[in-house]
Amino acid sequence: MAELDLAWIARGGFDPAEYVTRFDGRLFAVHAKDNAPEGTAEEEGGFATLGEGVLDWDAILPAIEAADVEWYIIEHDMPLDAEAVITEGNSFLEEKLTALREE
Repeated sequence: MAELDLAWIARGGFDPAEYVTRFDGRLFAVHAKDNAPEGTAEEEGGFATLGEGVLDWDAILPAIEAADVEWYIIEHDMPLDAEAVITEGNSFLEEKLTALREE
């Protein structure tokens, strides 16, 4: 079973939405983490709160759902405000997944 960090996949030059399809039935968790626009958020390692960065969540989340992922781990490597990262990331993820699952 695999657990993927989506922000680091993107930093490695790969498309996270495509990359999750490579694990056919073997992906149990994803680290839901976002990258800030290049050259910004340097004090936070270039990471952003989930949904406030540059990753294309409208493409990524359907791919994750199609892969039957069990766990979404909201993450940020160097947050200035960890509580806000978790709270805002959870709200973003809950809103997006609820809308996606109602389609």
